[in-house]
Amino acid sequence: MCSSRLFAAFPPIQFAAQAIWVAILWLAAAFGFNPDSRATTSSEGAAVCPGDVDDSGEVNVADLLAVINAWGQHAVVVNVTVTNYEYMPGSFGARAGDTVRWIEDVGFHTVTSGADCTPDGRFNAAINSARPQFEYTLGPMDVGALEYFCIPHCSGQGMFGSIQVEPFPEDLTIDGVVNAADLLAVINAWGPCR
Repeated sequence: MCSSRLFAAFPPIQFAAQAIWVAILWLAAAFGFNPDSRATTSSEGAAVCPGDVDDSGEVNVADLLAVINAWGQHAVVVNVTVTNYEYMPGSFGARAGDTVRWIEDVGFHTVTSGADCTPDGRFNAAINSARPQFEYTLGPMDVGALEYFCIPHCSGQGMFGSIQVEPFPEDLTIDGVVNAADLLAVINAWGPCR
């Protein structure tokens, strides 16, 4: 059934659809929609399209629906216990925007980013009774496998952990929650990526 026939057969649906578009257009105008600010170019020359949630090369209804479907999702805090030569859990998944909190149970340890007992410089913190917690917020640059270890106990006791970081593409404003700001980011970027 064609959408115009559906709207004619069900006037409340037509009214609701029109009301949604009026609200979207009003929000866009109220928050400074600028069609000329849709996309930029990276230093490598590749198109960067901030509202293109599904990487299709244009910001369209699919991106708008992705943000609407993810509405209210938010970043979380994942607790990791540091105890007796291990991190618990040792391996887990998280999303960009989530915060990982390592909490000391017993002993003197570190939480140091890197693989094969070699620091990569993202973070390095002591975890002990004087500093019983350390937090790190995962960002878009952390997507993929993020490995970490304890400097004094890596090679001898094999104290290491890993986080499989997934992207959170619907959180376009990178504020930890999918909300009106993300919806407006899609509207502001509407159209083909340049």
